[in-house]
Amino acid sequence: KASTDERTENIRIAFSRYNGMRIKPGKWFSFNNIVGQRTPEKGFLPAIEYAYGELVEGYGGGVCQASTTTYLAALKSGLKIVKRYPHSMPVNYTELGQDATVYLSRDRNVDFIFENNTGHDIYLRAQVVKNPKNKKRYLAEVSIFGYSEEAVEYRLESLIVEEIEPPLEVDYIKDNDAKYVTYTDQEKVVDKAKKGFVIETYLIKLIDGTEVDRKSISTDTYKPKKARVYVGVTPRY
Repeated sequence: KASTDERTENIRIAFSRYNGMRIKPGKWFSFNNIVGQRTPEKGFLPAIEYAYGELVEGYGGGVCQASTTTYLAALKSGLKIVKRYPHSMPVNYTELGQDATVYLSRDRNVDFIFENNTGHDIYLRAQVVKNPKNKKRYLAEVSIFGYSEEAVEYRLESLIVEEIEPPLEVDYIKDNDAKYVTYTDQEKVVDKAKKGFVIETYLIKLIDGTEVDRKSISTDTYKPKKARVYVGVTPRY
């Protein structure tokens, strides 16, 4: 519900690149190869995104929710994850340890890749839909269809194994453009100090509702962050 129209549209555009796609056995799904660069020429719009641990506006903001949703669908389909990276800080649309960030530029390629290791064709459906429980909200929805000989189900469990206290020092930033404050005796907290976390995530396999396997699939570290405060630069006379 907090997603802007531009951000929601970016998710739709990313999904449209592989909605209805068929993947043959042994073939890889590479998010960046399929979706391509997030540029205005390709229809993407400016929206808030994470970049190097900060929230900034960039073309394609929101696309990481598309890659994250696809990552979760691939995991819960028992597919082989070839490449996946967590965000540098928690995101608000999934649990800690269950995100997959992506980024693509000429000199940087942070990709999400999975392999169809089922021995059969699989089909992807990816779309933005209205939340049936609240028509004012949208959902990012990815479904993967394929063949299974067993009544198998996969679940995810993420556990906090360590909490990292935030630094005591504060980043003070001169507000030269008077974006938040004007005078030297004024200050504005734009980011509170945040704890960091080490998260262990497990993939649990169930057959006919009975757990038959549990394996660790990732250990992710979300670094703590200093508080950020803007201070004014104009003296009062």
